[in-house]
Amino acid sequence: MGDTPKLALSLDFGGTKLACAIVNTDLGKIVNYTYMANKTKNASSNIQEMLTMADWLLSLDKEPVSCVGVSFGGIVHPDGSVVSDHIPGYEDINLRNILEEKFRSPVYIANDCNAAVLGEWYYGAGKDKKDCIYVQLSTGIGCGIIIDGRLYSGMGGAGELGHICVDDGSDEVCVCGNKGCLENFISGWGLKNRARRYWDKAGEDSYLTRKCKGNPDNASAEMIFAGAKEDDPFCRWLTDTAVRKLGLAISHLINLWDPSLIVFGGGISGDFSYFIDSMKEITAQHVPGGDLSHCEFKKSKLKGNAPLLGASILNIMDNTD
Repeated sequence: MGDTPKLALSLDFGGTKLACAIVNTDLGKIVNYTYMANKTKNASSNIQEMLTMADWLLSLDKEPVSCVGVSFGGIVHPDGSVVSDHIPGYEDINLRNILEEKFRSPVYIANDCNAAVLGEWYYGAGKDKKDCIYVQLSTGIGCGIIIDGRLYSGMGGAGELGHICVDDGSDEVCVCGNKGCLENFISGWGLKNRARRYWDKAGEDSYLTRKCKGNPDNASAEMIFAGAKEDDPFCRWLTDTAVRKLGLAISHLINLWDPSLIVFGGGISGDFSYFIDSMKEITAQHVPGGDLSHCEFKKSKLKGNAPLLGASILNIMDNTD
């Protein structure tokens, strides 16, 4: 892959969090880091907040960074323009142009799952693998794909696992405008929406009713999985459905790409040990022969930092023949 720069500035534009880091790419270590909750939900404010964090981090080190890498939670086009399903305003700007003008340096941008799969493949669970798929279970659902040591991004929209239809009879509308998408069932927003929609099934004594103090707007994916572990019937119904739909989607990945490794990351992956066996059982039902022995399933080793670490080496991948 050639020599890597010692330091890189990495920016992660997430649906619920903005994060910024200085990365030592020789070691795959984050030197300095800061983040903030993404509360404004507006592109121009997000960018300004990110630039403020970047300026602060850059002021901490005398040694300059050699490149700027960006992980973005949405579709990234070859020209540097982006589209987000969750944050309005990006469709009217070119993110790469804005950042290159700010930093006076080439800026490399990838979808957050593409950045994450690079991080896992280069530094984490996928190290030394020729192929690797990273599945992010978070605000949205996506995946990054490495084939024969190369990132596959299509025309910028490859890996939108969350928008695979897993229930063509569903009337639940996704943020993308279609119905029956995987995101409806297991994303952070999807689980909360389903809890709210079917709240009448919860019951007055349910785990979720008590934790939410009777208000379904207070529900969260974390809370729903916690209730499922307590064997609450309503929470179990929500998570069982979510895991069943995820298993079906994972079978599509295996049937299409035949990977040797699938890595799971994102906030919801914190419950990996709870749902992995059930998910694999469903996946096997939809794979020819039911044989999953050729494909490993692992949880991310990078503790939520896969997108930042992957973004730090985007310039290397861009210059690889």
